[in-house]
Amino acid sequence: MVKECKRSCGEKNHFHGQAAESRAFAMGSGVELSEDVWDNTAGTHVCTGSHACGEMCTVDGICEQKVHLKKSPRMYAGARGSFEYIFQEMNGCKKQCAHVLPSGEVDHDGVGHSCVSQSSGEGDQNTVHYCDARCPSCSYYCNKHFGHMGLHATSHGNMRQTYFMAKGNDIDIEDRKCQVGEQGIAEMCNLFCTKMGRGHPHYYPCESKDDEKCVYTSGASKDHRRHCVDELFPPPDREMDELLHAQFWTIIGWEDPCSEEERAVFSKCPFQCNAPEHEEAGDEASYCVLDAWHQPELKPDGADDGFAYVDGHKFECVHAVNTGKYHNIFVLDNSGSMSGQPWQDLLCACNEFGISRLKDGGENDLVSYVTFDHESRIFL
Repeated sequence: MVKECKRSCGEKNHFHGQAAESRAFAMGSGVELSEDVWDNTAGTHVCTGSHACGEMCTVDGICEQKVHLKKSPRMYAGARGSFEYIFQEMNGCKKQCAHVLPSGEVDHDGVGHSCVSQSSGEGDQNTVHYCDARCPSCSYYCNKHFGHMGLHATSHGNMRQTYFMAKGNDIDIEDRKCQVGEQGIAEMCNLFCTKMGRGHPHYYPCESKDDEKCVYTSGASKDHRRHCVDELFPPPDREMDELLHAQFWTIIGWEDPCSEEERAVFSKCPFQCNAPEHEEAGDEASYCVLDAWHQPELKPDGADDGFAYVDGHKFECVHAVNTGKYHNIFVLDNSGSMSGQPWQDLLCACNEFGISRLKDGGENDLVSYVTFDHESRIFL
């Protein structure tokens, strides 16, 4: 019988498919037995109409993708606090075969089950079968066609397949407080990277068993990948590498979901100027202008290039406490009581101070002299 069909069988023979009953009736009625009454094969009951194939599509890939967005009633309950979050998920499914079975047929032999209608044109959107690859972090299906070339791509959702790993125990994501080892389900792939900001790392299993054999132990600034030598929590079961944002998405085989502007920020060094001036209201933080994982940058010899150099980092902001540039002001008594040797000794002391500053890298210092007797005079 055909699945879902509620109509009566179209065969006129009352004993169709019932060989034993047919023989008994024929013998009891004196009717001549035909050859088919000896066939004990069960008959197929089919009505006289056409039917939709009841099997599911067997074409490679996903027939349909559905994204469900809902405000989760669940609370994220972590060791450091609880909060509500938006939960979004994608489901993929197979559709029913679109083939129509002619009257009397129960299968379409030689033709595979497909959800694509035989009348659909090649440009019909319904003919697309999606890639069945899923993001390793959020489990969203790739939204490209099955068998596509290049990287996978999707809109991304909650990172339900991840957990937090870091060099310390606490994870602060804006106002959310989490702890290492906890599930990352409250965060979404692209939004999490945005919150992590400049130079944030991703951790990925090392291809070697120890750091001595790892090929990413030098030139990390060029590879955007380096062997992790720091202790991680919770302790991983194998050696790990650190990857910068762009390299991570390439390694896992998915297109970067963040904007071009965000990617430019992620590639920069996260070292921040800690001058107290930046703590004032309305003043933006100042970061090193070099790329993440850069080699130490030294101050160029000669003329001042307008940048500040601190611990190998380069800043556009200039602070005396950070740059080593000072404005030295000398207020000298030039009255009559200082004439002769006392005045010479005072000038000698100022000169020795200047020589000492030059030796300490103070060639860009500003020096001002203020002399006074009954009135003051300023010399720059």
